[in-house]
Amino acid sequence: MSDDGTLLVAGHIDNERAVVWAKTGGIWNMQVLPTPAGYGARLEGGMNRHGDVAGQIFHQDCPDFSTPAAWFRAGGAWELVEITERRACHSSGPTGFATDVSDTREVVGALILSGQRAFLWRSGRLQLQSAGSAAWAINESGQFAGSGIEHRHVMLWTLE
Repeated sequence: MSDDGTLLVAGHIDNERAVVWAKTGGIWNMQVLPTPAGYGARLEGGMNRHGDVAGQIFHQDCPDFSTPAAWFRAGGAWELVEITERRACHSSGPTGFATDVSDTREVVGALILSGQRAFLWRSGRLQLQSAGSAAWAINESGQFAGSGIEHRHVMLWTLE
């Protein structure tokens, strides 16, 4: 439930449109989250108490080339924030996904460069973590958890 009392459920339909269902006054309404023209979106799970969600956008002709993204909710509308530069079809650069967003709008996930690395995005700055890792969740104390080395190790990072 968001801090304004709205019950929110996030997901994606047709594997290309990120949506949020909002229940207000006993009625469910579906809202499609904004994406750039020619791009689709998937939500990876994380939603904070404000209704912000984490996921990825991708070119509809190349769904394997994704850009980590978050949608920040303000006044019932969502603003798309791209964590890295948007990927065009078959272009060079990182691909990845965002998995969670904290109440203070810090976003975690994984980027795939020459290998996979967990990331933390906060205040417009991207911080990469150890090689072979992915971040899955972040809490309000600035700790984020994930896995490392082919998902065989549990990892915990703490913000400084």
